[in-house]
Amino acid sequence: MGTKADWIAAKANALKILGKEADFPKPRVDPLKAIDELGKPFDALFKHLDSMESSIVACQTGYAKVSAACKQYADMLQGSDFGLDANKPEDKKKIDAALKLLIPALEAMEAHGDNGSKVLDNLDKGLTSLAKDIKEA
Repeated sequence: MGTKADWIAAKANALKILGKEADFPKPRVDPLKAIDELGKPFDALFKHLDSMESSIVACQTGYAKVSAACKQYADMLQGSDFGLDANKPEDKKKIDAALKLLIPALEAMEAHGDNGSKVLDNLDKGLTSLAKDIKEA
C-alpha cells in the first residue's frame, strides 16, 4: 500500500543515493498535498455511510413493525365475528368471505415486510464491506 510515509521514505532514500546536490523537479500537483486534501471527501463519505447504515436500521425496524402488526392483526381477525353471529349460517358465510379477503392481504403485507428487511440486510452487508474495503485501500 502506498502511503505518505512510503513516499517520504522513498524520497529520503533517493536523496541519499543522488546526493545533497540533487534537484527534484517541482510537481505540478504535490502528491502529499493531494493526499491531505483527500481526507475531507473521505470524511464526508464515511459520514454518509454511517448515516445510510442508521437509515437502514430505521427501515428494518419499520419493516419488522409492519410484519408484526400484520401478523398480530391477522390473528385477531381470525378470532373475530365482526359483531355478527357466527352461529347463523348467513353471518358465518359473511365472516368467512371477509376473512378470505383480509387474511391474504395482511399475509402479503407481512411477507413484503419480511422481504424488504432481507433486502436491507443485504444492503447493510454490502455497505459494511464497501466501507471496510475503502478504509483498507
